Amino acid sequence: NDIKDLVSSKITENFWLAVRYNIKTLEELNLWWNICYDFNNQALEDHEEQEFLKEAAKFLPSNINESSWREWTETISRITMRKGKELYAPLRLAITGQQEGPELKWLLP
Repeated sequence: NDIKDLVSSKITENFWLAVRYNIKTLEELNLWWNICYDFNNQALEDHEEQEFLKEAAKFLPSNINESSWREWTETISRITMRKGKELYAPLRLAITGQQEGPELKWLLP
């Protein structure tokens, strides 16, 4: 019943377009909704990449839009010299609490 309420009242087209390829069950739909809209990542306090994440947070754009993810990660990469998985994996874990999932460029806005 909670998932039925979630689908009927809270799922927007933009959210669905961002997560649809990572959804196989209603429970996964609920998981990604909670990550995007009701997320509290307690694991961040003990995250091994804490210093990197603090540095990355300094450059998060104040105006989030469709190009924010690209601009943000390009800036972080230029400053930290990180690329690929070394750049993206800690950001994904910090943002979603998951090691896999939808493209973050679609989730960020």
